Amino acid sequence: MTMRVFIIISALAIVFEVDLVGKITGAELMLFPVAIIAAFKLPRPTGSFATFYKLSFLWLCAAFASDLLNHSAPSDYLRGWAKIIFMISNFTALRLLIGKSKSRLLLFILVLFISGAIRAVTGHGDDSGETALEDATTWKMGLGQSVSAIAMMAPAVTAAWPALRPVGIIVPFAAAGAALAMNARNLTGITALAGVFSAFSAGRRRPLGIGEILAVCATVAVAGFLVLQVYAYAASEGLLGWAAKDKYLAQSRGNQTILLAGRPETYASVPAIIDAPLLGHGSWARDMKYVELEQAALAAAGEDTEKIPEFDLIPTHSHLFGAWVEHGVMGGLFWMWVVYITGKALLGALRNPEPSSGFVAFVAISFLWDIFFSPFGLDRRTTVPAWIYLMLLVGENSGAKIASTRRRRPKALAARQSRGPATAVNVRER
Repeated sequence: MTMRVFIIISALAIVFEVDLVGKITGAELMLFPVAIIAAFKLPRPTGSFATFYKLSFLWLCAAFASDLLNHSAPSDYLRGWAKIIFMISNFTALRLLIGKSKSRLLLFILVLFISGAIRAVTGHGDDSGETALEDATTWKMGLGQSVSAIAMMAPAVTAAWPALRPVGIIVPFAAAGAALAMNARNLTGITALAGVFSAFSAGRRRPLGIGEILAVCATVAVAGFLVLQVYAYAASEGLLGWAAKDKYLAQSRGNQTILLAGRPETYASVPAIIDAPLLGHGSWARDMKYVELEQAALAAAGEDTEKIPEFDLIPTHSHLFGAWVEHGVMGGLFWMWVVYITGKALLGALRNPEPSSGFVAFVAISFLWDIFFSPFGLDRRTTVPAWIYLMLLVGENSGAKIASTRRRRPKALAARQSRGPATAVNVRER
């Protein structure tokens, strides 16, 4: 009980920030001493956990080399190094606090979602000062994520009562509808897709076969297409408000897709990676050349680019592209590995359904979106280690279940074969 209370308080502490050498959250202040204790107390990590440390340390070494080569300013490279160091530190602390307890980890992540809602409602972490109820962007980054995350736990809560299972299945789709009403497009899609996963796993006790997995994947693909069509119709008809309609029409014209229109930073980050693929451009890389490339690509697509850019930071807006632009191929390699383990965990949650599979799917799909389309911000130094830990835990557990199933099958087959001849002999004797 004491451990769970500490876990809850640590997750809630992410709401608070202090200025030391840059900003540090209250969660990091609580977890750092735990990480020091864990470093001396825990055995050496093995398997995928060891891979995390190897790749993250390679990324950190690449950051040192990149900033030395690019003569990065101290204020920039200290923030760049802190991002990686705190990610490793928080992951290490979780190893001591969580161990192999999936329930503790789910509790920590759920409270982190709730803390994100508190940050959004109070205006923390948002320079605009707008609250989640006033701004759709803040809704999808804070309060909306919390609503969807809590909704994804509904199937787990109702799993023990067969009569309530249909209610538990409907709740995630209701959360997706709320996200659509707030014009949070990516959150709508993520919640709806996770809801499909949850619907197939609710109440199941046996692993899904290949045919069933293919059916789920086909359903997810169809659901994704339908979500896009529903959004396109609702936005174009003004059902989501005039701001949403104007945004949709602006992003739909020209020769670009809605995805690229929503993430124009790709036009700058890809050329930046091509120009310096090995060691990157340094922490908080600055170069107006790539900002102008983004502006030129947007102008060619028909976007209004008359507004003069306020910053010379190379636009990335992506965990993967941000790490690769700043620190080179080792940063990119780390996040490509995270994509792999997240996909493995998503498949494992589908292959071996549990009451919490919908919540795991929501975290996994959200994580994949963030890796490609969201920046690695201050609060991510705590949430990312927790999400990686969940992906590793689910992946290992599902692998163990599949392996144990395979080990049992030959024994069962041998037993049937041994009984077969004996039965035939007995029949002949009779």
